[in-house]
Amino acid sequence: HRGGNGSRLPEECATTLIVRYLNLGHDPTIRRFSAEVFRCDTRRGVRTTEIAEIIKMVHRRLGDNGEVLKWTHRAITALHNQTYWNYDKVSGELSLEQILQKGIEEGRYQDERARESLKRLVRESAENKESFTELAFLTECWYRTQDPDAEKFVQFALDHLYNDQVEFWKEVDHCKEARNWMTVTGLCSRANKQARDRRIKVLFIESDNPVTIRASRLKEAGGADVTIQRRSTGNVCVSIDAHRGINLSNFTRMIRWLELPKDKNGMPFEEIPWEELDTEGEIKEVPEWYFFKPGQQLFNGSLSRPDVQPSKLHDKAIMEVAQHAFHPRTVNVWMKVRGISVPQRTEPIQTVGDALQEATAKQPAPEATPAADPTSETPAPDAQASVAEKPKKKASVKKRKLSKPVSLDEAKDALETAQPAS
Repeated sequence: HRGGNGSRLPEECATTLIVRYLNLGHDPTIRRFSAEVFRCDTRRGVRTTEIAEIIKMVHRRLGDNGEVLKWTHRAITALHNQTYWNYDKVSGELSLEQILQKGIEEGRYQDERARESLKRLVRESAENKESFTELAFLTECWYRTQDPDAEKFVQFALDHLYNDQVEFWKEVDHCKEARNWMTVTGLCSRANKQARDRRIKVLFIESDNPVTIRASRLKEAGGADVTIQRRSTGNVCVSIDAHRGINLSNFTRMIRWLELPKDKNGMPFEEIPWEELDTEGEIKEVPEWYFFKPGQQLFNGSLSRPDVQPSKLHDKAIMEVAQHAFHPRTVNVWMKVRGISVPQRTEPIQTVGDALQEATAKQPAPEATPAADPTSETPAPDAQASVAEKPKKKASVKKRKLSKPVSLDEAKDALETAQPAS
């Protein structure tokens, strides 16, 4: 479901294309199921107990196993038949909560944290049972279509959800103990609100656990806003907390620029406009990085594409990108150090940090310093700490974008100090 330029076909996924190819769109149940698959494939917020997530979870735990295919086929069949015929409740039908309670009484779930998480997931699934692909609704479908393995299939899903939660809590502890945490200033823009300078917590972690990114968001793990996960193969995945108003476009541009083949002066052989480096999907010059723009995720390989070449970038180069990627001023510093032309803006960004610049109007702009080899362990000198000694003219809008970023609290204090006495 990708176009010729590597980007995703609009409003399409593999399921929608197959439904169209087989001319199955006349069936209202298949149309509904196709729409749900597309939502789960392209939108955030898919619940752990929805069929799409259960299939992915079981697949990563068992691999290409016949049990996964059998479970999926029987689930889709039950959903289709029950939705089409709308059968009544049958004798002996058990709810999802009842099957879970039966498993608890049998002693299937010993880990307390994982058990409590599983109980919460089941409760939330029951509350959202009107959703077409929820496990609670699927449980009804299996019973009402009189599948002889109904309870067995539900228990199969619950057992794997429980084991996944065991791994999840182990990874929460791993994230909490990780050393590569840092806090940076970012310009965050939430829906219907003006962009503001905010503190962003970034975690760089080495882990092969597929639930690392989800675990890192938890408060008990440290509450990461941006998680950079590097697997033992060298492949990298970058994901953000969607509720924080963070944008990965500049991070993507910077990573792709570093990966471009360079000449002896450290400049790309082929010049690509800065604005095009955050193109959704892949770009032919750097095919190993895939930018999923709707979900704000950057992939260097994934579960569905395990054969992608690992990034050659050193950990410290990626962390340096994370230090600079989330605010226009620090992005411009990073670009200037590497001799990249800074795009001109027609209007200044009105943030608390800009207000501080207007109140003081005396901060000198940093000088460019030599860039580090991104594959080397030695990072580039901190461009924000390199300050020209000779006097500078009053900062223009462009130079203000190059000056040192400040925190929200520092900005407020400076603005209060700069106010004339009443």
